[in-house]
Amino acid sequence: MTDVPAAPQTDAPPSATDIAERAQQWKVLFLSQQLSLMAMMLPGLPVLTAALDMAGTPRDGDFPMDLMHGTDEPGPERERYSFSAREVATVASKIRGPILNDLMAMPMLAAAVRVHDMIRLSGLDDPDVPLLQFARHYRNATAHGDRWHFTGDQPKRPARCRDLTLTADLHGQRASFHTISPRLHVEFLDDIANHFVPGLVPEPPRS
Repeated sequence: MTDVPAAPQTDAPPSATDIAERAQQWKVLFLSQQLSLMAMMLPGLPVLTAALDMAGTPRDGDFPMDLMHGTDEPGPERERYSFSAREVATVASKIRGPILNDLMAMPMLAAAVRVHDMIRLSGLDDPDVPLLQFARHYRNATAHGDRWHFTGDQPKRPARCRDLTLTADLHGQRASFHTISPRLHVEFLDDIANHFVPGLVPEPPRS
């Protein structure tokens, strides 16, 4: 796996290299979230243990998770909304059911939005490249509840990633974990990276 450093934050339009690096960062975040999700569900609360260690708090202790709102000036608008870290971790470890699919889909959908937004801002978009058209429709699906949205004669141009070609009969079907598997999502991010920086990402080992 390619080690991709964080690009500096600027107001300039993203470059081809910026897009490729961001795609790879989203890939790593997607994979690492799978590990984090497994840890979150363990009854021993290893996620809380790690947070307590980072906070310098005894492992049998707790600390407040403070959510701030408003300006930096003191006053009622600066009041804290506080949660117990131990209580949050305990309740989270018991979560099961469809919400876990939603949680696993979040980095997929966020990547679809941010990657396409960078492509759009870069001025490097090309309507004749099926992969970039795929990126556009993947992003649009996120705005329609994680479902493909095709009206009229859409998709007007070929939209394809690997062996998945988007067609009008996919309208209304779920994108993440249905038509786009976790493997295809990672392959999409690799293909985006290699489109903008050819040869950046080698093919992963397969079993």
